[in-house]
Amino acid sequence: RMNFEDTTTGELIVDIFGGGCKIPMGKAEVVMSIKGCDNSLWERRLFQYAPRQAYSVPAQEIELYVNNLFDTRTPDERPLEFIMDNFFYPGDTPLILTKDMREVIVEDSQLEAAEEVEQGTLTDLEGEGKGAEASEEEQKETIALTNKAASTTHNVLFQYNGILKMSTTILAPETSMDVGKCGPIIDESWLDARKINSFHVMNSGDLLSYMVRLDYDILPAYDDLGIGARTCDIVDESTKVVVLSQIGVDDNEGFDAWLEKQPQPIKTLLELCSSPPCLFPVQHDTASDTGALLGNAHVKFTLVTGRPKIAGDHIKTVLIQVLGDDNNKHTSGIFVEGLYDKGPGDSFAVPTHEPLLILRDPPGGLSYASYNNMKTTFRAK
Repeated sequence: RMNFEDTTTGELIVDIFGGGCKIPMGKAEVVMSIKGCDNSLWERRLFQYAPRQAYSVPAQEIELYVNNLFDTRTPDERPLEFIMDNFFYPGDTPLILTKDMREVIVEDSQLEAAEEVEQGTLTDLEGEGKGAEASEEEQKETIALTNKAASTTHNVLFQYNGILKMSTTILAPETSMDVGKCGPIIDESWLDARKINSFHVMNSGDLLSYMVRLDYDILPAYDDLGIGARTCDIVDESTKVVVLSQIGVDDNEGFDAWLEKQPQPIKTLLELCSSPPCLFPVQHDTASDTGALLGNAHVKFTLVTGRPKIAGDHIKTVLIQVLGDDNNKHTSGIFVEGLYDKGPGDSFAVPTHEPLLILRDPPGGLSYASYNNMKTTFRAK
């Protein structure tokens, strides 16, 4: 009895995933053909339901692309047109991947021979040991054969990473802010006019901890069906987050002298991300044994508020943005309040731009107006 193997075909594994989380993408119509040949000679159009599927194809250079994609989470298998238009079929031509199925698949007997050379046990037809006497070229050739066998895989991967989204949360200590004083402001036009996304009132010297989370939108939500979006919180490890903070520093008179009075840890936080901006790498949760990424892409950092801003609209800002991505940025508006001892740079007159009293000269050459012993008390919030 003999076993024969068809060397004119090979097994091609096709992976279709969403992001590094390997989210199943639904039902895909996969089209395969031989590169450079008339499609009438050999072409296959197959539906792939699983994220990974093996196909028997000719031992030639194979071209393949995804022609349609359907969301199997919906009863009617709705087409995923956005993903098709932006990834699988951008422009007038599809995203085509190729795989050369003519790559040599090393036979088991060749692998055994390569292992014997490495171990010095290879024998020739006469039964004489050659391992110890094998030439350097023979050893290199057999070791290369082993490495080629280990690395040769007939596999192609379509990985749609989706749309990157950033969300920002302030992890403020209980003593830093109360719910009634932190934003966002209801009047969105007020925010838009100042180009800020959220508004917060804080005391001078408050620690301000930010948590920035990143993920990819992979599959859409269907509100009419009660189906939520599928996201992936494993992002490219090269992703960076830029932070530019104004809340610790100011242009008021005497700032440098005031800064030198602060303890070194506070001084460091006051100046952090002001000049130059900070560039934080994205962190992930990882498996303790293998180091594999488990998700939870995030950046966490802490700042401290400095002195109030005494000019303009009195708002300081913290700008957070994914490096090179104008679609993912957040600007926090911070109003810093606090009391200081009198002295250069430590206090300022209120009001800064509107008078509390207007004294007018009454008509008549001998009339006049004056005031003395005047005291005004007010509370500003």
